[in-house]
Amino acid sequence: MNLLTHPFFTYFSDISARALAEYVDEVTINDDTLLFEEGDPSEHVYLVLEGKVELSKKAGDNRQISISTVKTGDYFGEWGVLDEHPRSTRATSRGVVRVAKIPGPPLIRILNQEPAYVTLQLVRTLLAHLRRTNDRFVESSIRKV
Repeated sequence: MNLLTHPFFTYFSDISARALAEYVDEVTINDDTLLFEEGDPSEHVYLVLEGKVELSKKAGDNRQISISTVKTGDYFGEWGVLDEHPRSTRATSRGVVRVAKIPGPPLIRILNQEPAYVTLQLVRTLLAHLRRTNDRFVESSIRKV
């Protein structure tokens, strides 16, 4: 997938999308590589250009529980960048993955220059992710009972 055709860039005007693309670092990551750990500083939003990344959380007994898998065309890491909190999950590559890393400060600066509906679209996507995660949690809990 080409950077500017990634769905994340469709939220922005053409001028802002091109300006934001100037800050992007595209990297290829090998299989089973840790991108970030739960509790790490939230410095980038990650756009998945190719491949899959597993998001997991620590369980009480120090094992990791998978909560989501993001794939080509998805993005992750936006929560911590937007609310300036540490990472709430661990992110690990599953297979070879190509990602685009968007640093938080220029993203926030550009979002602040865009009309409110751009941020609203981003928030709607965040809420959709949260609803899916909640649904998976409930389904998992029901299976255990």
